[in-house]
Amino acid sequence: MSSLRKSINQLISINSFFSTSFKQEQALAYLSDDHISHDLERVLFEIDADPAVVTTKPFADISSYSAFGTEAEVLFMYGSIFRIRSIQQNINNVWHIKMVLCGEKESDLKKVLEQMRIEYGNKKANLHLLGTVLWKMGNFGLAKKYFLRMINELPFNDPLLIDLYKDLSEIAAMTGDLDESIQYKQKALDIKAQAAHNSGAIPPKVLVPGLITGTKKPTSGATSSSSSNMYADIEQRIAQVTDSQRLPFDSTQIHKANRELKMMAAAWTMVCKFDCRLYGGFVRDWIVGNFIGRPKNKTVDQWIQYENSTAHLHPEIVPADLDCYLPAHGLYDIDEILDELSKLQMTVNVHRDQWRYLLFIDQNTPTGPFTIDLITPHIGVHKYERIDFDVNNLYVDKNHTKHLGMRIDITYAPYSITLEKIVDNIRKKRFYLLAGVENTPCGKVIVERIDKMKKRGWQQIDNALPPVVSSGVSPSNIELKSLPNTSPIYQKILQKMNSAFSGNKLEIVSIEEIKNVELQSMYEQARRIIQKQSSNPDGNEMMLYHGAKGENIEIIFRRGFIDRVYRYGNWGK
Repeated sequence: MSSLRKSINQLISINSFFSTSFKQEQALAYLSDDHISHDLERVLFEIDADPAVVTTKPFADISSYSAFGTEAEVLFMYGSIFRIRSIQQNINNVWHIKMVLCGEKESDLKKVLEQMRIEYGNKKANLHLLGTVLWKMGNFGLAKKYFLRMINELPFNDPLLIDLYKDLSEIAAMTGDLDESIQYKQKALDIKAQAAHNSGAIPPKVLVPGLITGTKKPTSGATSSSSSNMYADIEQRIAQVTDSQRLPFDSTQIHKANRELKMMAAAWTMVCKFDCRLYGGFVRDWIVGNFIGRPKNKTVDQWIQYENSTAHLHPEIVPADLDCYLPAHGLYDIDEILDELSKLQMTVNVHRDQWRYLLFIDQNTPTGPFTIDLITPHIGVHKYERIDFDVNNLYVDKNHTKHLGMRIDITYAPYSITLEKIVDNIRKKRFYLLAGVENTPCGKVIVERIDKMKKRGWQQIDNALPPVVSSGVSPSNIELKSLPNTSPIYQKILQKMNSAFSGNKLEIVSIEEIKNVELQSMYEQARRIIQKQSSNPDGNEMMLYHGAKGENIEIIFRRGFIDRVYRYGNWGK
């Protein structure tokens, strides 16, 4: 009690399930003299728990599920955090402790967790981080409880589940439970494999000599030495941007380096500190090809060009930019990223699009500018499940230090293009076209990209291959919920459609709300950031709808509202 009495207005955490009651007399019944040992103190906790202050609800009224319903039991989850308001002892020698349940936005709690974030990794403060701290302190049991609690609160397809199960595996191994360690490890692998299958991606793999054609098997015994000879330079550059255990540059001197080394440092920061997936031109041109190009007869201050008020780099600059896909589990503010880049003494100008952050780096330096595209997670589900050329299909991930992955699997017929084949094509500056060039806005963009590649000295391989599109989200993750005509959403849509049709007769057969589990998880993550950045509590949240028919309806189910189905007209195609 002496320790608690010194902790007024401080935070405490409960390391077990906490059974309480709505009825004070019920709780006091457990404090009768018959129940108390002489070496223990009698304590009555009075808890103020407001469901509105916590985004996750760590308590529930379970009286209807209890065998003793008259006890009016409320159960708090282990790991619940409270602030002690007061401690007094009454005339019956019962200590009365008043506590308040803390929410994630509690200022002192945020300060503690933010400091822990700084010390233990550049991730948002959450139960995973708190559990990691407890793990490092040697409190394996409580760390495990926090990890398991977070697993129960996350959506089934949240990418953070992989890290949580990996950590549980390590804790089990350290405590000597090897069977449990293997089970958790397998769970992490299963989730990762399922995520890759759902996205159509191929997880990062080590390059293997002899698989260039996709048919020849590597010869045993010669693989290791051949790999080190054929791909050693590529593996070295992969490690320079993916190895979180090794800082490949001096952060105090990198601002004096050349442009490509600055890009490497920025890439390492995005991949290793912010868990971004890096893909696109930098992987193709620098990591694999080691190509460098500069525009002829242009000074550095002429590298940035403008078209319809949109800034972009001169097309002859190689490598030009870093394409980074932000993780769904990251919840990073753009300010956090800017802070890390400023530590490298890089100047950054930010442009915000609907689907990305565009960062212009070092615009006024002698080494020349480059850009970083930060693609928001919900865009990755639909906009980047298509590829234009095979050589643009590669990506690298954190701590896969010798590995390349494919954004979309193209190893099957009629493509039969392996990782090694893509690497060979990059080295020989040739590419397969894997997108349609029909007379549409998207098709015209592809034609422009082909022309851009050819001007850089690349050759298009003549083989005619059909366009590649990922299969998208599994139908089992999609639900349709019929809205009653009395619901506010139904009435709002009806009002807007009546207004749009200007008095013409309109009959609504039904309105169904689309629930896509994959997209909803990402949406919830993004909504929290937007609510934080917005002056409005709801983050300007609005219900979207537009017209579509035929296959476009299926596209909306699987990939959400994308420009392929609402590009034309008030109500789409």
